[in-house]
Amino acid sequence: MLNNPDEIIKSDTSKKSLLNLRKDGIITLEPKMGETIQTLESMKIDFEIFKEWTQNEKYNFLVDSRRLQKFDSELRVFAQENSPIFFKKYAVIITSGTSSFLANMFMHLTKPQIPTKLFTNKTDAINWLNEKN
Repeated sequence: MLNNPDEIIKSDTSKKSLLNLRKDGIITLEPKMGETIQTLESMKIDFEIFKEWTQNEKYNFLVDSRRLQKFDSELRVFAQENSPIFFKKYAVIITSGTSSFLANMFMHLTKPQIPTKLFTNKTDAINWLNEKN
């Protein structure tokens, strides 16, 4: 579980994801237990929930992708085009090793529109998101 219950203001779910709005202004997304593949259909539902929560304000975003085994280019493009609408900063928790290498290569090639950083643990990701620019 990415969040403790006392950290959460709002919660919702889509087909594949658990979504939370934390008291510190971070929106989190993690796959539901047993889910290893994100779909465009589910991601579009996630973004509708973000739209409702943010009400034209921008928040920080934390995604725990350690259990995801597939996140294809169509999803990356959708996320990259739509994330700047809702988010100021984007932190992604990944496993170390090959997935870290591939994620870093993708970020280097696609140049995210908002500050984006990869982490291997939740604490470092949250600390970075809460840093003042």
